[in-house]
Amino acid sequence: MRRTVLADELVQSYLEKFTTSAGQWHIGLIIGQMTNQKDYVLHMAETPDPVEDEVSDVEQEVPAPKKSTVKPSRLEEMNNQWLATHAKQVTRMLPGGLDVIGIFVIAPLQMIDSVQNKIIQMLFAIQKLLLKCQLVAVNDSTINDRIILQMCPVAKKYICRIVDVSDIKSSPKLADFKFQNILDNWIKLEASIAIDLPISVTKTMQSSSLNKKILAGIESFCTSVWNGMGTIGGQLKKPDECINPFSASDSRKSKSRNREMTVLHTYTVDLLVPHDDLPLSVTVSECSSSLWIRGVMSTYGYVYPKATVKEGVQAIKCDVIRSLISRCELLCEDINVIEEDAVTKTVFDTPVRVFGTLPNSAIQFGDYMFQDEELEETISRFKELLDITITEENLKLQCERTPVEDDIEKPKRGAVVDPDLQVTSYTSKTKLGRYYLGAVAGAIVAAAASISFYFFDEF
Repeated sequence: MRRTVLADELVQSYLEKFTTSAGQWHIGLIIGQMTNQKDYVLHMAETPDPVEDEVSDVEQEVPAPKKSTVKPSRLEEMNNQWLATHAKQVTRMLPGGLDVIGIFVIAPLQMIDSVQNKIIQMLFAIQKLLLKCQLVAVNDSTINDRIILQMCPVAKKYICRIVDVSDIKSSPKLADFKFQNILDNWIKLEASIAIDLPISVTKTMQSSSLNKKILAGIESFCTSVWNGMGTIGGQLKKPDECINPFSASDSRKSKSRNREMTVLHTYTVDLLVPHDDLPLSVTVSECSSSLWIRGVMSTYGYVYPKATVKEGVQAIKCDVIRSLISRCELLCEDINVIEEDAVTKTVFDTPVRVFGTLPNSAIQFGDYMFQDEELEETISRFKELLDITITEENLKLQCERTPVEDDIEKPKRGAVVDPDLQVTSYTSKTKLGRYYLGAVAGAIVAAAASISFYFFDEF
């Protein structure tokens, strides 16, 4: 039985703009949600032209692709890793529940026919890089299928195939591809997540990059988030229960609605993270430095109308983990490229999250802005990476804020240093307890919007 792929009507309008480019080729990413029953395509984003000498190795971090005139003349010359890097950058901007679920190719039939193996290789390159970037397995689903959509701009003929990316030897299978207004009655999930996470960097990781130190430190936290439970709307429900039990009847009523009346049912999610038991034995590790990550993240996700509680909670968990990792990576990239005095700095502000609304839709994507960035840079990234034209009115900028001086915690007056432990006592403004850090100069931020890092070098 063929899989069914439903694409929103906005996607059809997006693809039709390429029908005027006869003889040319285009390639890009399919963004949506895959389920056991059907697959949903909410958006497509053309991949920017490669920049000479900036196509990345998988081990390197690459700046956002910039417009260039070095587009290969033939599709078979397209660099697989450039497309995979685009997928990684787009994934940072996606809310929980949405993923890069395939690629689209628009080219003359003769050109497409000659590069079938190349297209499959690109799909596997994307999957390999995205899996490499996952700190924990954020999906226990058995859905390993990904989509390849091909279109001839002259004949306007679509061919949709499904590839099992868990099997390098798998053969593409035909799928049914249909355009519909699929956004009615989708479910939006929201959560505000407080982070208060101390990290000790062991001597063995002293020579590692800052990014690796941070990722190693947050791995256990991310695992706890993924293994936790969640309430929806303040209620603890059965995992297989529908989030919105009235979705079926709502869908029938909404068929006559226009795009401006799209309905999203919004629910608040609270995550319940398991508290680790005391270890049976204590392992002593020699540490070279410590980090403290503190702040509050705005997280959100989207799921299809008949989604279960388990799928909804997983969407939020995925967004929490993805957002935290993205902030870590972007901060480290910024330090490596811009912060010349990083070695003397003890407090780092990660970029705050801003949200942009997909035109003629209620779906929002995200971006991350540093304090010194201009709004035009965010608008440019939406255009370049997601191929979305937005204005300042389409941006939601107040969900998070950069910490101010009052958020920085100073050492408690009269703090006592224990000569045996060689640590200084600090009291948290959040009144969550006392924390003991290395006896070095530093500051701690009380739970404030956005995430900050506090680096204490050498105990």
